[in-house]
Amino acid sequence: MQKKSEFQGQNGAKKTLLWLAADFSAHYFLTFGLLALCAALFELAALALKIPAMENVILPANFLEFLCCVFLLCSSAFYEECLYRLYLPKALGTIVRSKNHPALFWLAEAAAVLLFAFSHRYQGMLALFNALICGIILRVSFVKSKSLWPPFVAHFTYNAAALLFHALVAG
Repeated sequence: MQKKSEFQGQNGAKKTLLWLAADFSAHYFLTFGLLALCAALFELAALALKIPAMENVILPANFLEFLCCVFLLCSSAFYEECLYRLYLPKALGTIVRSKNHPALFWLAEAAAVLLFAFSHRYQGMLALFNALICGIILRVSFVKSKSLWPPFVAHFTYNAAALLFHALVAG
């Protein structure tokens, strides 16, 4: 009889919930740390090139606006992770696998990351390059963790931290 705190893994070994939490935490903190490092480097580049950071960042004025902001940050991060880390690479990979050529596989991976980056073009060229690097980091996190949760939570906290940072700096 299997305990509630354990489950049978793909390789047949029993894994505890504590192990799962440690695995999630390792993937999350590594992903978030790399995203934050990337953001810091691009902020430094913006300062060096005298390019303005995000403008017109407005913090929520009341609790209802705060809840709406959290919902929008959460839903947009989840949507982007599902689309650019799960659906597009799988759909493009399925098309490519029929051709059975390894170079096409990497082209499909690159296409998903490029689409993610270009979806952020409205934020400017530095943000586009930042999204390109972050897209690679998030895709690697998804592939290594075999779960959408670590990159989703890292993406959500990254967006929330960026919004708060830019609002505090601008304000």
